[in-house]
Amino acid sequence: MKYIVTILVFSLIFIVGCSSAEEKETSRHVSAEGGPLAEEKGAPSPEGKEAKGTEAEELPDPEPEPSSMTLTFTGDVLFAMSLEQTVAEKGHAYPFQHVSDYFLSDDFTFINLETAVTERGTKEDKLYNFRTRPEAMSTMKQIGVDGVALANNHTLDYGIDGLVDTLHFAEEAGLETIGAGRTENEAYQAFETEIQGKRVAFLNFSKVLPFIEWYAVGERPGAASGYQMERVINIIQATKEKNDYVFVQIHWGNEKEIQFNESEQLYAHAMIDAGADGIIGSHPHVLQGFEMYKGKLIAYSLGNFLFPDYVAGETAQTGILQVEIDENEAATYSFHPHFIEDDLIKPHPDRNSLARALEQRSAPGITINDSFEITGE
Repeated sequence: MKYIVTILVFSLIFIVGCSSAEEKETSRHVSAEGGPLAEEKGAPSPEGKEAKGTEAEELPDPEPEPSSMTLTFTGDVLFAMSLEQTVAEKGHAYPFQHVSDYFLSDDFTFINLETAVTERGTKEDKLYNFRTRPEAMSTMKQIGVDGVALANNHTLDYGIDGLVDTLHFAEEAGLETIGAGRTENEAYQAFETEIQGKRVAFLNFSKVLPFIEWYAVGERPGAASGYQMERVINIIQATKEKNDYVFVQIHWGNEKEIQFNESEQLYAHAMIDAGADGIIGSHPHVLQGFEMYKGKLIAYSLGNFLFPDYVAGETAQTGILQVEIDENEAATYSFHPHFIEDDLIKPHPDRNSLARALEQRSAPGITINDSFEITGE
């Protein structure tokens, strides 16, 4: 009798244990809401694979959040004279150590490259001839520069060979080029891109070319001339038809004059009337003022940005122009004052004084506030 009771007790324990185990196994496949777990719905397993015999649910890509864009422009850049030794010893990034953060944190940066990039070519018969070693281009890309404007009076300082090399080394470094090309069509062609969901185009022309042979004509390499205003206007109009924004960089004006002149003003107004959303000038080697025309900014001259150590006074004053366009297409313009000293672009020691000076040489109604934002009527 005792034997039979013992068998019955062990049988009861076995049955209860199996029932409990089944309940535990089932609970691993039940979600907190009481339904089957994701892996039973065909969702990826922890290893990232789909459950056998099921298909993963495809969800549409989320709409991108509207965002603002920031564009950066600078004045003339070259690596001649004292800078040759400086960059040979310290590298081409050294002069930009205080400003590269602007370039790296924006959406697109253009500099005005006022030099050929070549180790060959024939020196042109002119007073100043500049050229730069090819490694400068890869360094520009590394510090955040995205494009170089080439329509100026130094881009062919070492002839067509020098220009072709400049284009080659820029492309090799991943830099966009405007204002010069291997053919006429290439020289006058805009660089067009998409930034924050908007089509943005950049054009470049020069009204300072020492020889007519520097013009890009047909299949001849050269620069984009800005002397023919009608052609410039037509190009801007055609470019605006395909883009939301068009920014024009133009080499013009008189050297060392801090005040823009009436002919430049009329030209700038005509370019904006044709569809330009901003005009950025260079060549005078000094900072000139600003103007707001139909809500668009004209920066008549951004002066030198990186020049040899002989610059002083007005020619050493420089800065960074930034254009920010928000998701509602409202534009904010800022100019961040700097100065050039000992082959280095440094934060300006008296930024407010430079801002006040620029207000004085700007069109009526222009103000530059404590945040260095430019506003005008």
